[in-house]
Amino acid sequence: MRCKRCGCEEHLIGDGYVQCVRCAHVEPAPTVRPPPHSAVLAALRDPDVHRLARSLGRAAGAVRDDDSREMFAALSEAAATTARIFRRLGGGE
Repeated sequence: MRCKRCGCEEHLIGDGYVQCVRCAHVEPAPTVRPPPHSAVLAALRDPDVHRLARSLGRAAGAVRDDDSREMFAALSEAAATTARIFRRLGGGE
């Protein structure tokens, strides 16, 4: 992102704003656009997303029941599923 006033590429990023370090020009931070509707629907059909939701639900139930062994097992499964999703999306490690 370049400063619109001086062209500098170094910025300080704050809560909802970006400030140029050279000329102190402040502008609103760029917003992240939501994914297109079709991408959201595709994610909802993904079996790994369903597996992740089930694992997190099991972990929440284990916390409620004070079952630490089940909670850690469910969270481990959720972490592995999340890693699988990121690898498939090209996220690497």
